Amino acid sequence: MNGERKRDWRGRFIRKMGPQRNGWLIWSKKWDCWHRRSATGGACGYTHDIRSAGVFTREKAASYHDGHNNEAIHISDRIDVIIGEIRKARDEIAALEGMIKIARMEVQP
Repeated sequence: MNGERKRDWRGRFIRKMGPQRNGWLIWSKKWDCWHRRSATGGACGYTHDIRSAGVFTREKAASYHDGHNNEAIHISDRIDVIIGEIRKARDEIAALEGMIKIARMEVQP
């Protein structure tokens, strides 16, 4: 290949993957979902929820990264989404803690 960029089945250039070794997500363009990770490290099933997405090595992500069906995306490119999920989780925890507090007040004499 000598420095040539890979192309998809339509002849369009495939986005280059960065040099990061770990922390890769795989987006299925076909199913509009994230790949989950199997116990053996491969992709297994899909999810719409980034919290359930598999995290892969660069080598494994590169084996799926074809520009047609799948695209490898480094976690650092989705920091804003992950931060949003953390905020949602904190809000959910606060709501549940509030419910527990109310329940305990009703139990006390």
